[in-house]
Amino acid sequence: MLAVAGLVACGDDEPVLPDVPPVDEPEPEPVPEPTAGYLRIAADWSEALAETTIPTLYNIGIGGKTFEASASAPYLYPDSLSTDDYPLFAYNQPQGITLSDGVASVDTTAGGLLVSPDYLFAADTTVCVAAGDTVDFALRMHRLVVPLVFTLNFSEKAEVEGATATLSGVLPSVQLSGDSSVLREAEGVATVALYSFEALPGDKGIRLLFRVLGFDADKQQHLSVRIALADGRKLTYTSDLTDFLADFAHLEPVSLQAEIDTKKPKPDPEPEPEPDPDPWFPEDDPDVAVEPGGTIEDWTEVDGGDVSVIM
Repeated sequence: MLAVAGLVACGDDEPVLPDVPPVDEPEPEPVPEPTAGYLRIAADWSEALAETTIPTLYNIGIGGKTFEASASAPYLYPDSLSTDDYPLFAYNQPQGITLSDGVASVDTTAGGLLVSPDYLFAADTTVCVAAGDTVDFALRMHRLVVPLVFTLNFSEKAEVEGATATLSGVLPSVQLSGDSSVLREAEGVATVALYSFEALPGDKGIRLLFRVLGFDADKQQHLSVRIALADGRKLTYTSDLTDFLADFAHLEPVSLQAEIDTKKPKPDPEPEPEPDPDPWFPEDDPDVAVEPGGTIEDWTEVDGGDVSVIM
């Protein structure tokens, strides 16, 4: 038998193994969050006038491509390698406005520009992302459409059957750029045509609604309104709004009001019946000879008429 120190083999006995302390398994490496190395873009719609004017979707241009994004959730753009600045461009596509080559133009109708396009938003900026980092970026969406509200109050209640209006000197297109919008004029089109209106409660007037991109500073802004009343009367109202709209370098809604005379004209009084003239000679009286040489007591001059002489 061969004896080895520390180990003894005896026939069919099981070998004796040394006690080995258990080894703890290493903790698994943490899995990085799925947003690591991303540019997380959240659109800021603070310039929207109401929740209903925020679009559902909008477009983001970045890295030479354009992506459609939800207006209510952040958009994740992978950026695990790049260390360059990203030009970031975004815009929505509202009804009533056509986009082409970076220019947004209000659609036209037979009477002029469409008066109620949906709201257009745009942003043009640059964002810097370090390689492998996750960056949260708030993208400020600038509203490029401004609402105009013109209220005409009636001096007396009157039921309105229909109304049309035009506003001249309106620019039909805009260069899509968030902070410094460049207004551009389309040839031959500088008028907005109105096809609808809102009647004020109680037949007290009408409210005209416009949405515009801007105005031509070299032209005047004239408002012309024609109102058809239910009683058959036609009213016309014109006004020069150039001074009121001169300072348009803001996004605040414009609201103006004026009064229009709706008093019914009084009917002309019925003419008094002509009195029956007294007969100069009573039919029953015999002819009387008149001696010449009476006295003229008064003259009444009537242009183009007869002269009466009282004898």
